[in-house]
Amino acid sequence: LFEERLHACPVDERVALALVAAEPELSACCFDPTAEVIRAVLENPRAGSVHARLIATHHRTAAGLDALGARTALTNDGGVRRALLQNPLLPPALFRRLWSPRRLLEQYLLTASHESPEQTRAMARDLLRTTFNQRTGEERAELILTTEGRCLATLVGLTLDSHATVILCRR
Repeated sequence: LFEERLHACPVDERVALALVAAEPELSACCFDPTAEVIRAVLENPRAGSVHARLIATHHRTAAGLDALGARTALTNDGGVRRALLQNPLLPPALFRRLWSPRRLLEQYLLTASHESPEQTRAMARDLLRTTFNQRTGEERAELILTTEGRCLATLVGLTLDSHATVILCRR
């Protein structure tokens, strides 16, 4: 529908349509490569998690993905989050905002994920290294014990505090 009818329309017309569209035009607007149309889709009161997943999967501009990331209610959806992680154009700032509050184990699992592009795995490695020293000793020890030490290759050069060391020595 987007390729056959909507793509030929001027951008202003597509933005106006996206603001008031209903199905199936609303879903078709999610395939638009223009960030302004994506913002309009997200402002449409009929837009929901299905549309957010389509945008996260198919949109190819950082501005459009940032507009999606600004909607916390939509980014809390697991399908939207998964689709964003698989999008090769995921902006680093959006990635950090979504994943820095997550537990260290979740961050590590993302570094080893085969479903995500290499760029996303690299951002996950950087985030893991950054947040490792900011977390409690219990969480650091949990990461090392749960991964049976496999995470240590990613954490070379980082230090363990005395609390994490005591927990590891007890085990």
